[in-house]
Amino acid sequence: MTVSASTTRQSELRPTLLRAAVAAVCAVAAAPAVEAQWRESYPVIRIGIVAGPDAALTRSRVEPFRAYLDESLEVSVEVLTAPDYGSLIAEQFTGRLHATFLSASAFAGASAACGGCVEPLVAQTTPSGEAGYRAALIVSSENALSDPANLAGTRLAVSAEDSLAGRMLPLALFVEAGVDFADVEIVERGSQAAAVLAVVSGGAEAGLGWIGLSDDAADRGVLADLAAAGRLLLGEVRVAWTSPTIPHGPLTVLDNLPDDLKSELAAAMLALAEADPDALVAIDANLGGGFADVDAGDYEPLMLLTDPDLELPR
Repeated sequence: MTVSASTTRQSELRPTLLRAAVAAVCAVAAAPAVEAQWRESYPVIRIGIVAGPDAALTRSRVEPFRAYLDESLEVSVEVLTAPDYGSLIAEQFTGRLHATFLSASAFAGASAACGGCVEPLVAQTTPSGEAGYRAALIVSSENALSDPANLAGTRLAVSAEDSLAGRMLPLALFVEAGVDFADVEIVERGSQAAAVLAVVSGGAEAGLGWIGLSDDAADRGVLADLAAAGRLLLGEVRVAWTSPTIPHGPLTVLDNLPDDLKSELAAAMLALAEADPDALVAIDANLGGGFADVDAGDYEPLMLLTDPDLELPR
């Protein structure tokens, strides 16, 4: 997983892109869920993931995870790949995939597209137990700016168009809060690190990036990464504003699956880190803390991005 959401495209957040699949999911959702003896109705559980450039290599890499679930659920488990989140979601809507690993923004898009027919079971965590992160407005330590409402007359450095914390979500939240961008110059940068360094160099008065959930920005995030690389002294900048928590990407299921199936799948995921560390590394080589319970409410801040009328400042 990359926290900058580099694999996510803003278009994935638009319900209209998935409209063609909504009819299929409605048919699936109309079927009654079989609560008892779910294994008889679901002898094979298919889980979808986004593959890298080599789908076969991806499937080989996650084999320990597949084997773990196969044994834990006592049914046959298959891991299928898709080239992107849009394709993964479409396959889930048809019922071919019972569960998918989505990014946070892809989950929001899927939920909006089908009227809430998908449900997040668990999400990745860090070793310290953080199940998410925040977008941050970063300014120099001498800058008195403390409210996005006061951005008028400033240059705001942002990352690439598909950066969730470095552009999309904070700008959407600012627009929703009524921030006037008529006198704000958007400074394009290729990464969150470059946006922060623009603040340090004087190329912008403020920049957008990500930080962890701790009050100490040095613990985790773009500032911590830059400081560790010797490219920034933490005393040079400060965090002026943070977004609501952005949960890490969830394991997502259709909500019409049997409750017993969902409960057992969630339990297996929650036990994964302790029960089979190799299987955890196979499916999560980056965060490495295991999984934690989440619900749809945790992803509510991201639903703002699914509004087809939303226009972000450029």
